[in-house]
Amino acid sequence: MENDYSEESKYYEERQQKQDYLIVHILQQGYSGTEFAQYLSEKRENGADVDVWKFSELRYCVEEFKIFAKPTAVQQQQEQEEQQRKNGAQQQQQPDQSFLDRYKLVSESIVQSPVASRLSIAQVQSVFKDISKSVKVVSIMPSILSQLGGRIEVYVFDPLIEQQKKNLIKTTQSLTFKVSTPKLQSEVRRTDFDFMFLHAFLSRQYPHVLLPPLPYKQAKKASTESKKVQKRTRIYDRYLKQMLRYGASEEVRGDYMLVQFLTQSDRREFDSTIKQYSTACSIQYGVPPPARDAKGALPMIELSELVLQGGQAEVNTSRFAHTVRESEEQLSDFVRAYEGGYSKLYSLQKRLGQDLGNVANTMKDIQECLAEIAQSHTVIGSSELNSASVQVHHMQQETSRAHACSTILNQTFEQWAQSFSQQKTVVEEQMGQFFQNYSLMGDQLSQHYRDNIQCLREEIIKKEKTLNDKKDKLFTQTSAKGDTSQWDVDPTLTHDQIAAIVKEKNKALPFMLFKETQAIQTQKDLFQIIVGCFKKDAGKLSEISLAEITDHLYYKVSDAMIKSHHQQVVVWNNLVNAVGQWFPSGDGVLQRLERLDDQ
Repeated sequence: MENDYSEESKYYEERQQKQDYLIVHILQQGYSGTEFAQYLSEKRENGADVDVWKFSELRYCVEEFKIFAKPTAVQQQQEQEEQQRKNGAQQQQQPDQSFLDRYKLVSESIVQSPVASRLSIAQVQSVFKDISKSVKVVSIMPSILSQLGGRIEVYVFDPLIEQQKKNLIKTTQSLTFKVSTPKLQSEVRRTDFDFMFLHAFLSRQYPHVLLPPLPYKQAKKASTESKKVQKRTRIYDRYLKQMLRYGASEEVRGDYMLVQFLTQSDRREFDSTIKQYSTACSIQYGVPPPARDAKGALPMIELSELVLQGGQAEVNTSRFAHTVRESEEQLSDFVRAYEGGYSKLYSLQKRLGQDLGNVANTMKDIQECLAEIAQSHTVIGSSELNSASVQVHHMQQETSRAHACSTILNQTFEQWAQSFSQQKTVVEEQMGQFFQNYSLMGDQLSQHYRDNIQCLREEIIKKEKTLNDKKDKLFTQTSAKGDTSQWDVDPTLTHDQIAAIVKEKNKALPFMLFKETQAIQTQKDLFQIIVGCFKKDAGKLSEISLAEITDHLYYKVSDAMIKSHHQQVVVWNNLVNAVGQWFPSGDGVLQRLERLDDQ
């Protein structure tokens, strides 16, 4: 009942918050509530009901509506008086052009006359009416992996140093790993370079897909150090498991190169495949994947090169402004939180391992001191005392008891030190590499966002501003003469339509320089597709991260930690039982725990 009341109370609070916001920002600022309700109804079914909107969505709609909507006569008069009071000294700031994606004519006129250029409700509905279209991209053919569906188990194990022929005379040593895929009934051996190449190729071929992290390894002589080899084995095993887990990218799972990596057992054939793909993608041996230019930037992806399952994607061109804002705010915040959170978690895990190591070393130092004390009691107890007095006999008993106590304490702290040392090992081996993987995933997520979303967004904004300036200048130079020969207008316009817009800049600008405008629109379509892919991959990553961490801590870390703590209880139980020989009335460890629980 309390939960129901809490939910109901929360609902009414949120509803009141939305209503108060609309009163302040719509009604009190002179806008028509009826027109705004009609506008919301055009945006969404039952849109006039505030319950179908989140508060953040409602705020965004208010911002859109106020850019174009025409306020009441009272509000217009107030704005005109305010404008006259300032004597035109301060010009109302032009709204973000990203809101005017489909109606650039307004962006020019708003600067000149904020009131006169506002549109009627019918025009607002026309501007913001959703326009969806299907964009064709490169289609990927289904592979044996994509046809299997579900989770595909893969295992990397059995690292081995092998002799491989480099040419007819020279041979080299290579560290290879066995890669087993039971569903494909295949077992192959792959080198460090093979894994690096696979990651480089997939990163280049599918820049819109968030791939698992794979720490770059410089090509060197094969390492035979056991710890390093086992670490690389675990890294590769986790990499392929994450690549093929349920819900992973269908584009990647359908890739021919990945299929060859998992199934091609003939080394010569596989080397030939690598050579073929490396030439096509300009991937060089020893270069961190994917290759970047001198400024550290990736090659800009083109829509015609985008590979998607089915070969097409749905794009809502009227939502471009919303997509830009979403990428700047929500997605940016998510990337920052994920990267910073897991990086901090990895740092704390390393500090925990160091602290446990310091505790273990301190316990060891205490144990050594107690060992010296025990030895000193042995020396005293073994000294020759010729007196047979009661006092001397009592002294010998006390010395013997002190020796026994110090010996027990010595053993206790030695076992205690071992327990903390075991916990340190668990933290470093079971938690360290696991959290490091997600820290690297955070770095890759951030890099993926910067390379494929932030850079493309900045490029579009820059090009669109340059194009708008170019259109404005061209219109100023040619409109007075009625000369549209340099305009490169939309070829679908008739002569009458061109004649109707030639004298009005706000009508002419959207149709000028048609080819350049279409090129930017193509980049906008690409941007929306990439943001959509990023949201999908980031959502999966967020869910999987928490699930895997919980599973890992529960099954692998908790058992080892519980065993270590149980060992500590046993150590102290032995201590109390031993000392209890001199204090028979004392309680054991379990009795003490029960007493503490009762308290």
